[in-house]
Amino acid sequence: DERFDFDHTVINHRDITASTDLSRYNVMVVTGKPTGNDKFYEKVGRWVKEGGTLILNRGAYTFVEKAGLGKIEKSSSDGIDGVILQTSIKKSSPLFWGCAESTLPVYKMAAGTFSWEGAAVPAKYTDSPYVSGYCSDENKAEIAGSAAVMTKECGDGCVIFFADDMN
Repeated sequence: DERFDFDHTVINHRDITASTDLSRYNVMVVTGKPTGNDKFYEKVGRWVKEGGTLILNRGAYTFVEKAGLGKIEKSSSDGIDGVILQTSIKKSSPLFWGCAESTLPVYKMAAGTFSWEGAAVPAKYTDSPYVSGYCSDENKAEIAGSAAVMTKECGDGCVIFFADDMN
């Protein structure tokens, strides 16, 4: 935000109520596991369908279903406390414009993979993703070829989902 000099507003999700005007925003980033009532999720889901872009990371995957935007499926596994894995990226995706290489290493903090029917996958783990850190052979096999980033159009808007921390 400071480096690229663009305006942003930090809003606690608990402050988004039925009377909150979201139309002045074009992007919303949700991390962690937000808690809200049905009205909150309904409001954000409607905002996305009307043209908003919702960016989520792994902890917020249930947000999609609660907001009426589809359902991201998660497999559950154990045994990853931090590992560097290689992804294959689609440089034609606006998310990766400017990347010189077609692969990108990412830091994965937890096991499990995600899928979303009908979603585009601009980044996925390679068939042999292991680079460094501890990862069981079982987890390496499960993660190989799975989605690292998924995008899906929802009405006039879209959802961008990162399977890991976005840092």
